[in-house]
Amino acid sequence: MLLAIRLWILLCTFLVGAGWCLSAIHQLNRAGYAVGFALMVLVGLVWPRPAGWRLRFGFSGQIRKLWRRCRRPAPFLFALLCLMTLISGILYVPYNSDSCAYRFPRIYHWLAEQSWNWIHTADQRMNVAGCGYEWLATPVILFTHSDRFLFLINWLSFLMLPGLAFALLKAVGVRSRTAWWWMWLLASGWCYAAQAASIANDGFATVYALAAVVLALQSLKTGSLGDLWLSFLATALLTGVKQSNIPLVALWLIPAAPQLWTALKRPLTYVVLPLGALVSVVPITIFNFQHTGTWSGINAIAAGFPDWQLELGSPFWGVVGNAFCLPLQNLMPPFFPWARAWNHLLDKFVQTLLGAHFSTFEGFGHLGPGVSEASAGLGLGITLLSLISLYYFWKAGGFKAKVSVFSVPGALQLAPWILLLVFMAKNGERQNARHLAPYYIFLFLILLSQAGQAALVRKAWWQKLVLLCLALSALVVVLNNNRPLFPACTLFGKLAAAHPESHALGLLKKAYCGPRSWPEFTRELDALLPPGESVIGFAGVQNAESETALWKPFGVRRVERVLVEDSPRWLAEQGIHWVVIQDAPSPWRPSVKIWMERYHATMVADIPLQIETSFESHVYVMRLDRQP
Repeated sequence: MLLAIRLWILLCTFLVGAGWCLSAIHQLNRAGYAVGFALMVLVGLVWPRPAGWRLRFGFSGQIRKLWRRCRRPAPFLFALLCLMTLISGILYVPYNSDSCAYRFPRIYHWLAEQSWNWIHTADQRMNVAGCGYEWLATPVILFTHSDRFLFLINWLSFLMLPGLAFALLKAVGVRSRTAWWWMWLLASGWCYAAQAASIANDGFATVYALAAVVLALQSLKTGSLGDLWLSFLATALLTGVKQSNIPLVALWLIPAAPQLWTALKRPLTYVVLPLGALVSVVPITIFNFQHTGTWSGINAIAAGFPDWQLELGSPFWGVVGNAFCLPLQNLMPPFFPWARAWNHLLDKFVQTLLGAHFSTFEGFGHLGPGVSEASAGLGLGITLLSLISLYYFWKAGGFKAKVSVFSVPGALQLAPWILLLVFMAKNGERQNARHLAPYYIFLFLILLSQAGQAALVRKAWWQKLVLLCLALSALVVVLNNNRPLFPACTLFGKLAAAHPESHALGLLKKAYCGPRSWPEFTRELDALLPPGESVIGFAGVQNAESETALWKPFGVRRVERVLVEDSPRWLAEQGIHWVVIQDAPSPWRPSVKIWMERYHATMVADIPLQIETSFESHVYVMRLDRQP
């Protein structure tokens, strides 16, 4: 297992580092990557491999060993979960609102320029957000001209979760049997299972977080500085995915700190340090300072989305508010048809004197019509089972420190909860449950190392509940509205037609049929645009995912963002004769006529687009009739 983790960290380090290096010399293209891959293979062949890195052949023996393990119920259900997510990833065109709105478009812009560049856009998330996931996806899109295979990034990461969870639990003193049961349970959390075939970037970063600590602990145990260097690279990769992961660096420092002085005496450390900086949050932080004056660029995002609440007003009320929202999101059932009434109730609460403290939250306490990859936390089953374990923890006498909090295991048990408070004090987004995905497993260390847990996992009823939780995760994969493993549109379409008065059935139809319309919308939009147009303008605000569709098929055309302040002359200079608008660009919303008059445009098509259940947008295809 550790060999696979080491190879994965090295591969990710190479891909992220290659993205930045090729951008620096404006060679972000197939030739540049080909040279990079050749150098990687050459270094891999000549670099001396430690004993723990030797590949062990004997495929049939490994298959038999895997088969014996999967004959037990828990690993069998997890293997079934892996198979189901693989099938769903193969069957469906990948769709995720955030990825299609700014993560994929930024990749296409970089490839068009053959370099990372500060993009001309009102949605500054395309510029200021971490690039760790995008640099893994870039060569896949470049060489395949498709995004169909990108789900494998998350799926391969999902396969590594049980082994990493077991290694971490054992390292902090959890009994073997307890660690064995919980590694399957925690790895099947809804946020991981729902994203296993997704193009989201929350769950896959968990592997970086776990690998950073596990490899540092392995280095502390064996004295291998190679594992320490790899753990540092894993930590750097973790920060490069999302800035909200930066507090987790503190967990790596706990086992790494005792070894740092020894590592600093080795010359190779001074090669690893700049490499880690390259693949970390450092490059995007430098560019954010250069273009926005802040390390995170949050002020630039706020300028583009003035109606978004991006910062909490008070750390104290942030902790209090998240203490309500996070358990609520983790207790969310697979279906919640009362979401509209619940959200209305919370909106009224925020207008009260007490509720005003939570007005800076994004949709305080809001829930969706059901669990999805965009909203899932650990899940209802694991949350309830954790409460049962907590009950046995108090029944066994409460907290009894087996190790000092100043020891490495003791500090690793306590520190995640301090970092959770930091996260709660700073983050008030509506979907915080999924943003916490890299944190969750660490939060269980202190509980599972306590007395009573070893006896609890031996109980037959508890083991049956674990299997039930795994089955619930499989159910979430089956019911995932982005990639359902049943004929959802047909079923709910017929039921909604037969019962038009049913609000719940109408909601289900929208939830499932919306994402299914994405491939059809992409084909329709491509058919409307003239084949000879090499440059297309795009104007959109907030989650305007239509730009991704304009780049397909990749290599046929390029897209330029059109902003409110761009003049008709600027569009002419860019060679733009056609513009696609998702909704109307602010401040002219909702009147598209003003835009048409200013740019002398004729509307060719008005395409309604409803992928999310909460709102319907319109995509307007415009032809510019007169150039200045």
